[in-house]
Amino acid sequence: GVEKTRLPGDLHVHVVRDPIDRLVSGFHSKVRCCPGSSEPCVHDSKDLYLVKHLLRLAGNQSDARCLHLDDFARIIHQIHGLHKQNALDQHFKPQHLLPCAWPTMRGKKKYISLRGTIG
Repeated sequence: GVEKTRLPGDLHVHVVRDPIDRLVSGFHSKVRCCPGSSEPCVHDSKDLYLVKHLLRLAGNQSDARCLHLDDFARIIHQIHGLHKQNALDQHFKPQHLLPCAWPTMRGKKKYISLRGTIG
């Protein structure tokens, strides 16, 4: 969406992704198991905590290290059914619950400002 501010020339632009595409993308890059395996296929070992976090939010005590797509879909559904979606990691949290400012690598907030004349 687009929102005008009180200051002349300022404009806020909200960009959102298709929610299903976003979840599937997050699944592939953060929590999926390698095909035919129960081993993680994640690119960054720092993401391995996400599976445990998702399982705990869903009330599941499994010690799985990765998820297959059907399990991921079921767990996301369970988390929403328990009204715990606000506790989801930023990769899986519904976009309307995300802050407008994203933390940068140094922990500071990064605001993107587009300035110019809009007719």
